[in-house]
Amino acid sequence: MNENEHVTAASSPTVNVTADPQSPSAEEFAISLPLFSEAIIETRSLSVGFSSTLVLDAITVEIPRGGVTALIGPTGSGKSTLLRTFNRMHDRVAGFQHEGDVLMDGTSIFAPGVDLLTLRKNVGMLFQRPNPFPMSIRDNVVAGVKAHRMAKKKQFDALAEEHLTRVGLFDAVKDRLSGSPFSLSGGQQQLLCLARALAVAPTVLLLDEPTSSLDPATTERIESLIETLVPEITVVIVTHNLGQARRVSSRTILLQTGSLVEEGPTSALFDAPSNEVTARYVSGQFA
Repeated sequence: MNENEHVTAASSPTVNVTADPQSPSAEEFAISLPLFSEAIIETRSLSVGFSSTLVLDAITVEIPRGGVTALIGPTGSGKSTLLRTFNRMHDRVAGFQHEGDVLMDGTSIFAPGVDLLTLRKNVGMLFQRPNPFPMSIRDNVVAGVKAHRMAKKKQFDALAEEHLTRVGLFDAVKDRLSGSPFSLSGGQQQLLCLARALAVAPTVLLLDEPTSSLDPATTERIESLIETLVPEITVVIVTHNLGQARRVSSRTILLQTGSLVEEGPTSALFDAPSNEVTARYVSGQFA
């Protein structure tokens, strides 16, 4: 957990989630993902804290299906915390507590019976720093496919080629698929991790500052790829780069000190913000 994402509060939030005895099983949860409303993710008065530190305060917002939503805001605003809550990455973080709820197509991600492995297959994630697994390049791509038993072993080579090609990496690695991913450049490792995330066919892809440490050419490649993912995949991206938010997203959410400041179509939020804080932030008056 990045300490910069913490905002001190007088007291810690209290966990108070009511269990629904009619909650679906993990299998039913997975099947339900493509079916419901325009909003694929909804937060309802979501507060998140770690021990005595409150990071998100009563956030209610919707993520539309089939588009790209950018999460922006100054350091410490809670962007990454919100993103990681969408696939329950905080569950084992010491002191994690939450109030309110997160719905995925109308189903609480905190409901009894929701399997985390299934949730994280459907809600994939790419981190700020590449995190290839200590296995071959080929095996990295199909690691999730293998874990979820999505294909037979004889199909792995074709799947690896397909997704490495999709991210524009295959030609660079086709002669060393059995080699170590740690021999690749940082940008290539990030593309490999993206191929791995896409190989399991997620419904939602979470991107946590995925290009912040990459060269301009790789950044442009990833931004171009994001455009090709929608509407099949809903993308949520955390970025400090306001130009990137404008280029890749159709909707933008601005957070400050753990609170929702403004959200709406990206063009409107940048060109005609309704909140003075938003106007100051998008014009570069504070960061």
